[in-house]
Amino acid sequence: MSRIKLLFVAVVTASLIAGTATSAFAIWIELQSASVPLSNDYPEYARQQIWKAFETENCDFIDGHSTLRVTTLNFSGDTTAVNKLLLELANCPAASVAVSFEKIKNKCDWRIVHSVTGNKFRVIINLESNQIELEQLTIPPANGPDLKR
Repeated sequence: MSRIKLLFVAVVTASLIAGTATSAFAIWIELQSASVPLSNDYPEYARQQIWKAFETENCDFIDGHSTLRVTTLNFSGDTTAVNKLLLELANCPAASVAVSFEKIKNKCDWRIVHSVTGNKFRVIINLESNQIELEQLTIPPANGPDLKR
């Protein structure tokens, strides 16, 4: 084989290895309780508020997983429970809350997807839930108060 062909094969092989290696080594953690990783500079008082929000009355954690950058948490509960949770999250300092609606093929009534980058919470209401009354949902402001430093 000529040197150019060998170089071409080497470049293609290296590209394939580099392109697939990063996704193959992602950390996947199954969660036993509702929690999310937060950046190191996020203050303790604000962390406590987020953890308190996950303990909202009648919000039952089902399961979840985390890649340390993105965390997915599945919950069951009724409309009152998700309304309270949304309000608690919206009041968390420097948090951003978005609400969307999907048919989720899971036993959950809603799902929270949290991104460490920007401390963003996406709450997905399961359209197939028997416990959530869409007409009774109260969606709070999208951004929490500023951090106290």
